[in-house]
Amino acid sequence: MTRVAAIVMMVGVLGSPSATAGQDAPAPPNSGGALSRSIEAVRDGVLGVELSFLVPRGDFAPGHRVAIGYGVRGALGLGPRRIFNIGAAFRSVAHDSRKYRDTLEVKNMLRTLAVSGQFVAPFRYLRPYVGGSVGGAYMGTETLIEQCCDDEGDREWVLDDIRLAQIGPTTSARIGLLVDVWQSAGRGQPALSLDLGVEDHYGRSSTYQTGGNGPTIRTGTNHRVYSLGLSVRSR
Repeated sequence: MTRVAAIVMMVGVLGSPSATAGQDAPAPPNSGGALSRSIEAVRDGVLGVELSFLVPRGDFAPGHRVAIGYGVRGALGLGPRRIFNIGAAFRSVAHDSRKYRDTLEVKNMLRTLAVSGQFVAPFRYLRPYVGGSVGGAYMGTETLIEQCCDDEGDREWVLDDIRLAQIGPTTSARIGLLVDVWQSAGRGQPALSLDLGVEDHYGRSSTYQTGGNGPTIRTGTNHRVYSLGLSVRSR
């Protein structure tokens, strides 16, 4: 009889409102706030293209013409007002190129692929920024020849030879200015900005050919890039 009474009392305690109050209590109102803030912090994206002008520094041999190339960059905005962004950047520049007989061209190709980061001042219309990158650099002396013909009957340039190809680490430091030139109404709509930048690159020494068919030398490859670009970002 005593055992039956004890079981009845236990059932009564477990079924009472005070015992189940903790199970039925609503979740704290801010339990999803951290997740919402994390999603909000990475909402913005940036995609940019640029025209690049390379200027050798130190003992890096200058070419006989302006070294011109292009770059592309993609990043995600982070933090309050998206003042930080992190992404990837690629650039390709032809340095010290020379043509022969209008059918052959020799040039030193310098290409970089890096992880980049920037701090952008949270201003409207004019936004200065500072940034840097860490990644890899390729340099090689490439020969292109003009051949006839492509599928449409036009002459085309094809890669014939690569010499002295080397890959090594590279770092860079960059300053620039973003100038907003167009913005659409409404959050989440794209905005277009002019991107003016100066970036110093630091790499290891490389061996390359000068002046097309000139002497082969080994020097440092530090250089400065002046860039004029356009970037599109979500808001």
